[in-house]
Amino acid sequence: HASNWRSAEGDALDELWQARRGCYFASLAYYQSKVYFTDGCVPMEHLPHCLLETDRDFEEHGIKMMVCCHIADGNFHVQLPYKDGQGLAVAEQLESRLIDRVLALGGTVSGEHGVGLGKKAKILKEHGWKSIDTMRRIKRALDPHNLMNPGKVFDVEPSDLEKKLSSL
Repeated sequence: HASNWRSAEGDALDELWQARRGCYFASLAYYQSKVYFTDGCVPMEHLPHCLLETDRDFEEHGIKMMVCCHIADGNFHVQLPYKDGQGLAVAEQLESRLIDRVLALGGTVSGEHGVGLGKKAKILKEHGWKSIDTMRRIKRALDPHNLMNPGKVFDVEPSDLEKKLSSL
């Protein structure tokens, strides 16, 4: 059952962290290709379903799913192998479907590292342009010279997609 879990402490916790750090390098060795690394987070009761559906989606594209997680909070990381050419586009498409699945299950686009640069469009999908615009106004008030983490989470100026959505 998804609600039965235990946490590690001390040396056992250190070992888990070391294993997790090695996940990226293990995926490079396993897939023997470049790896697109992403994460999502869902409520614990939806985690088994989300992982099963994601695995099926990957399988349909000939990809064996590798997942690394600190699963007690519903956060999981998947690695998508790709080669040059269309491979990156396929990885991004699979990530987009993963994000849609996560959001449909009441989750969030990133449960750990934040949005940074790579998930700006996805946070817009999660929170909507009005929320992002509110965050943008707060950012401008607190950081009028855009010195703190410029370009992270959202751009200071609305994207073309946001402009389009705000005019509807």
